[in-house]
Amino acid sequence: MKLEKELSETVRRLQLLGTETILAHVEHLRANEYYKNLETRAHWDSFKAIYKAAEVSKLYDRYKCNDTHIDTLIRRAFKELNINIEHTPTKQTSPLVKL
Repeated sequence: MKLEKELSETVRRLQLLGTETILAHVEHLRANEYYKNLETRAHWDSFKAIYKAAEVSKLYDRYKCNDTHIDTLIRRAFKELNINIEHTPTKQTSPLVKL
């Protein structure tokens, strides 16, 4: 994986954001149908919540990566944290919507 060196930091940031926050956001998306692909939308929303735009630009420059590499990074981080998008409890509010 091209962004392997960033995996532990991404996992750490997702842990700070919190699984409950992520899953609440997923349920908000699901309830309001704010997505084409729920998993992809949840991954990218979470990524945007934990990385500032300037940090993302530095990742692109440092690793000469593209969106596919970022997608792989966030998917791996979700997998490491055992965050399963398909089996989340039903909730109506989302803390990430404010971002």
